Amino acid sequence: MAGIASAKSRGTRLGRPPALNQDQVNLAQDLRAQGKSFAQIARTLDVGRARSRGCCRSERSA
Repeated sequence: MAGIASAKSRGTRLGRPPALNQDQVNLAQDLRAQGKSFAQIARTLDVGRARSRGCCRSERSA
C-alpha cells in the first residue's frame, strides 16, 4: 500500500491506460455529429462499439 500512496503523491496515473487519446475522442465525437453509427465509429478507431459509445457520452450529457 505504501507504494500506491507514493505513486499517487508523485501524480502517477494508476490503472489501465485509456483506449483512446484525446484526438481520437474528438474524432469520434465529430463522426457522431455527422450521423455515423457507433459501429462505424468503432471500426474507424479499431475499438469496440461500447468504447465508441462511451467516448461520445460526454457529448450527449452536455
